[in-house]
Amino acid sequence: MSTSILGAGSMNFLPAFAAGSLSGLPLAFFLCAAFVLGTVLGSCIACLGERISHGESLCTRSRCPSCHKPLKPWHMIPILSILILKGRCAFCGRHIPLGSTFHEAAMGLICTIFLAETVQYGLLLQQVLSLYVLLFFLCLAAEVDRRTGLLPDSLLLPALLAAICHAAISHAAQASSGLAFSGALLSGALISAFAWGASAALLFLLLRFGWIRLYGTEAIGTGDACLAFILGLVTKDSVFLAVAIASLLAMLAVLHKQCRKAFYVRELAAKGAIPFGPFLVAGGIAVMIFCR
Repeated sequence: MSTSILGAGSMNFLPAFAAGSLSGLPLAFFLCAAFVLGTVLGSCIACLGERISHGESLCTRSRCPSCHKPLKPWHMIPILSILILKGRCAFCGRHIPLGSTFHEAAMGLICTIFLAETVQYGLLLQQVLSLYVLLFFLCLAAEVDRRTGLLPDSLLLPALLAAICHAAISHAAQASSGLAFSGALLSGALISAFAWGASAALLFLLLRFGWIRLYGTEAIGTGDACLAFILGLVTKDSVFLAVAIASLLAMLAVLHKQCRKAFYVRELAAKGAIPFGPFLVAGGIAVMIFCR
């Protein structure tokens, strides 16, 4: 096991973690902590996604979308608040949209699964933490894309850096204990990850070019190609499976009226298209969970 990232002190972490306890705490405690962390990340994704989509400041207090009164801290506890408030605003009594709760529950479940797999496959703690960072920016970019039909560079860039960091850490964990971090960056495995990412991006660029030639519209954006490249860095040879899953999910969403409404963007609807970023991220997460 590599110790070049955190030092020799990290060697005893995973054996104790996999045994079911760490510092006297059971494994279930850490799984619950991962779920709580995931719900917090999901709440941030829903909030930041809405503010970025509307061009609002990221530093203002959260408000009720109906009466616009500032929310109290206990009104924003992930999942619990909507249960305590019975799904209604504490000020005006209007129904609270369930979108934020969906993000919270989904992210909580995904973070818990990733941590459980960290124990099952004997991965380093650094790997799952870097995966959480990557997951946050990917899902935030997907949420903005769902609302606006755009994948901002300001979100794709940190996602790319997180993917590179995760790929480097993952390879360093599999290498000999004396391998330096720079050596992992120059390794064949990392080069292979870049090759798979580039192949996925090239596929989307070719589809974009072909679509423009046939229909004269830009239904496939360069942001989708960038997102495919990022997923390729992490999923490697499974990236095309992620694209296939994303395509299937997108087709099912188009056929379902309520799902199609949830992904409605006027500019894309005029071209007969829906945002593909959320489905691509969903396909990538599915592959990361089931095809590790």
